[in-house]
Amino acid sequence: MRNLIQNIKKLLFQTLLCLVCLNSILSHAQNLDSDTTRRPFISFFNIPNLQLPSKANFKIGGYYRFIGYHNYWNRPYIKTVGQPDRLISVGENYREPTVLLNLSGNPHERVFFGTNLYVFTSYKGVGQTPVDGDSISLNLGASVAATIKTNKGDFSLQSGGIIWHSMTPFTLAVFQNPYGRFSVFDRNPWEPTKRGNGKYRKFYADGQILQDIRWGRQAFQGLILEGFNLPKNWSFSTVYGKTINNGGAASFRTVNNPNISYGARLIKNTKYGQISLNTFNTYTLIDSLNTRSTGKNQIHSFEYNLEFNQVKFWGEFAIGQYNSPTYNKGISPAINFKVKTPAAYTLIPIELSVYHIGATVANINSSFINTTIQELNQGYKGNAGGSLFPSASPMLDMGQYANNRQGLELNTEFKVGDLKIALGNSFASELQRSGKKVSFSHRINGLAFSRYYNFSWMPPTFGAYNNVSSLFRGYYEQETISDTLANGEAANIKYFNNMDLQAKYRTELLGKSLHVYYLGSFNSVQNKFSPIAVFDNSAYVRAFYNEFEAYYQVMPKLTMCLYYGLERIYGGDLTTKGDVNTLESSNPSSSYKPRRQRGQGVGLGLDIDLGNNIGLYLRQRWFYHDDKYFRNDNYDGHEATIELKIFFD
Repeated sequence: MRNLIQNIKKLLFQTLLCLVCLNSILSHAQNLDSDTTRRPFISFFNIPNLQLPSKANFKIGGYYRFIGYHNYWNRPYIKTVGQPDRLISVGENYREPTVLLNLSGNPHERVFFGTNLYVFTSYKGVGQTPVDGDSISLNLGASVAATIKTNKGDFSLQSGGIIWHSMTPFTLAVFQNPYGRFSVFDRNPWEPTKRGNGKYRKFYADGQILQDIRWGRQAFQGLILEGFNLPKNWSFSTVYGKTINNGGAASFRTVNNPNISYGARLIKNTKYGQISLNTFNTYTLIDSLNTRSTGKNQIHSFEYNLEFNQVKFWGEFAIGQYNSPTYNKGISPAINFKVKTPAAYTLIPIELSVYHIGATVANINSSFINTTIQELNQGYKGNAGGSLFPSASPMLDMGQYANNRQGLELNTEFKVGDLKIALGNSFASELQRSGKKVSFSHRINGLAFSRYYNFSWMPPTFGAYNNVSSLFRGYYEQETISDTLANGEAANIKYFNNMDLQAKYRTELLGKSLHVYYLGSFNSVQNKFSPIAVFDNSAYVRAFYNEFEAYYQVMPKLTMCLYYGLERIYGGDLTTKGDVNTLESSNPSSSYKPRRQRGQGVGLGLDIDLGNNIGLYLRQRWFYHDDKYFRNDNYDGHEATIELKIFFD
């Protein structure tokens, strides 16, 4: 209780400090309303009479989602005696709700309340016991929210189970691929699109698809208090509770300090845009027995999102640190600055991004990856591996960042007739030399692989060479480099490159709508600077991905979906050698080669509109993976999925 009171005091102090600082910054930035009759904050509330009006209403919305799949492996990846080669399942094993209910009402014209009920699958396999003996359980919890409109602003309180919330990229957020460079063939649980072909039309038109409230937000349990439409264009948000990475509700029941997260955001709207001061802090137990003191994570930032004469500016400047009984290396800065010019100024739109994220600033509840502090990635009771990359040097998508790294990105998108082209190029480097591990994702068949080798029951690393890890809807692999010092540190700073090419084309075939997409991504990591991706063996690792997709509206309510993906992963001269003797001789060292992987995916699907709010989605995927020089790094099989989604609103 004492620690709880201390944390609340700290949160209130930081909130007031942010308010004072931000008000000082803005005092000369804008002509504000000179109303001197406003009362202090404590008297803001002018609560209305709660007598029910004649038009009081109550609404029920949400969806039901059935997902079933059949996964068959001709060659399993883990070749052990007794391992099944077939998986038939209802539900994705990712704790995605079968039913999501949104209950809301207006008992008064100035009072709103709502609650979200997440119902996990009620289908239990042989040998599985329902939670607490119930056949249906709210495994994701239930949350409730209420909003009161007053003369001085609108105030909202959310509490309970899973609340999807975000603040800023450096404080509380999830990476969401801001440039829309991803495949849309596989279905995601958070897609609220109600008509099949509308998804592909929107992806062509806007570069994104519709997503529900979970997209880009962290799952949060606890209390969230927000205020909107406050005097002089202020608003605020405060959070107190837990994220998935520090234990969930059960971690309150500990002998020592409970794991906790808390933060605040103060926002000011001006005629040019929005600026804010933000803070986010976590205290997390770092051992499985809850007997050692907590690790502490703090990050404080200033964010702006402004526009002047059609030129857009976005940036976030932060300082942060992580410390524990075994780690205390001080404070580091984190900076991200973006500017986007319109075609009127630069012929084509251009976005320039520059970032620098220090080695000791790390926040696993943010959109950037922690690569330097291994104990932080272990999470509560070592159970955060399903949502985190390893503490290694990851090769990341365009727009995704990591600590101990600085870089520059250049992106553009333009149109030639009905063809839309997007280009991106980035290069980055470590700030300090790190370890001898490099990690890379398997993008093409990652979803099918992770359904079968799911992180919830697989060890942190597994496989014939113990270098593969499964995570949420994907998997990654680690490569070991030999370019190291005697203490295991890399001999050189690592440099990273990423080049993207995306093309989207819309036309008609036999009078029916046809969308064709291509996405290519070419990545490398090496021990020297290069303005573009490296394509020879001097790179530690090269990863090339190519994805082709076509969506043909055969009938008004029937869309055919086609997919082909190819990935090639190459190890360099300074990486691990395989176990295939290419010369079949007396084992000279030159006869063993670094990794040379090829992965392929072929997909066929149908989107069927059964009604305005009902969709049936069928997918069949054939997958293949092989490494020419690593004998046991191979698998192939196929997967069929069927999804029925019904919206209530």
